[in-house]
Amino acid sequence: MVRYLNLSVIVFTLMFLQKVFASEFDFSNNDYYAYYYYHQALSDDRIQNTPDSQKIDKIAKSIGMKGKDLKKVLEKADKIGEDPKAHSLSLIKLGLAETPLKGRILDVMIDDSDISHPVAYVQWIASDKDHLEIEALWVAYAIGQKIDFPKTVGVWAMHPKKTKTQKVFEATVAFEHAKRIQSEKIEKYGKKLYFKAFEGVKYPNPIE
Repeated sequence: MVRYLNLSVIVFTLMFLQKVFASEFDFSNNDYYAYYYYHQALSDDRIQNTPDSQKIDKIAKSIGMKGKDLKKVLEKADKIGEDPKAHSLSLIKLGLAETPLKGRILDVMIDDSDISHPVAYVQWIASDKDHLEIEALWVAYAIGQKIDFPKTVGVWAMHPKKTKTQKVFEATVAFEHAKRIQSEKIEKYGKKLYFKAFEGVKYPNPIE
């Protein structure tokens, strides 16, 4: 009996964690890669010379997928009614508007020059020198809440009075760490719990 109870606890815990760390846009890194690989492959001469009925299977095979699985990815993207990248940028902006950085976001972009390793970037206006790390956590949190596919999150803040010329902070963090950030812990425990996962941290210019 105890054994079954323990199993139930484990299953419940896994379901709870899945819900806690689930993003709004269920489009994984594999989905993102497969979707854009497919659209890039359509311009390949070998694919253009392939009958339409065989294209999905042929493209899927070239990236180790089954045709039916690639078709599911394409259908998932079609359901949102717009390009997945554009949709994701809109969601990130909405997420950032729900944080203390509302009104201070300068730029949001996704670099997918390598479609297997997309990077989500956010630039904002810093409030002051004492909250740079906390604000970086809010950025990472917002991205992790809204989308699933990036491999890395890049953040940089500009001087509150020299917003176009002076960068005061920059860093990156692996997306898997961004996903673990919980909003209720950011302000009080964020630096200790989460900020240590950030890499390449720089403070190019001081905020006086």
